Amino acid sequence: EEFQSVLEAALADRENAIVAITEKLFDLMPDYIMERKLRESLPLIVKIPDRHGRRETSEDMMRYISEAMGIKF
Repeated sequence: EEFQSVLEAALADRENAIVAITEKLFDLMPDYIMERKLRESLPLIVKIPDRHGRRETSEDMMRYISEAMGIKF
């Protein structure tokens, strides 16, 4: 609940152009965050690695980027 409250306040603040969320926090509310990313253009929501490092491998990241761009390898 605390994360949701802070996240909603950050997303409502028109001074914020980018909101960075760690992978761990993203995993708490993935459906809400993805729905918000698709519905609203600002602020930009970016998932970043936490202090334990990135969970995705470089291969996963390349697949994600290529799918987002519509490129198939």
